[in-house]
Amino acid sequence: MATSVMPCNETSSSCHLTKARGSHQFKIFGFSLTEWMASHEHIESATFNVGGYDWAIQCFPCRWSQSIAIYVMLKSNATNVKAVCELTLLDQSGKPSAIKTLQSNRTIFNSQGGRDRWGYDYFIKRSELANYTKDDCFTVQCTVTVLKPLHMKQGRA
Repeated sequence: MATSVMPCNETSSSCHLTKARGSHQFKIFGFSLTEWMASHEHIESATFNVGGYDWAIQCFPCRWSQSIAIYVMLKSNATNVKAVCELTLLDQSGKPSAIKTLQSNRTIFNSQGGRDRWGYDYFIKRSELANYTKDDCFTVQCTVTVLKPLHMKQGRA
């Protein structure tokens, strides 16, 4: 009796990891007028998109005992968004400050009841801001790097 050999079914798959990176500059004019704001009030940048997600910079000018709080917020309705964020205060000439650049670790954002923002409660003291202010204006730059969703491909070998 002859033995029949069944053909081998071979398959393969691959995973392509990619990331997206983008920056947004938020200029606040008339900053001295923010002294009139309550500690819970904030100023928010226009929405910007990085990696298919919408983000915004939030500034709480009177948050904690004369300190300015700065955050980057996920505005998209999304969960499990992996990102690294960097907040930089620009100097009077518009160049990044080496002293006031703060970066997150890998952070998982979740706008549906989880962590929807990252930042610093004590980003800078109001009294120190004069070194970065020109014509009652200062600029914060936010750089977001997002790990894009995994793309699986399956095929035949």
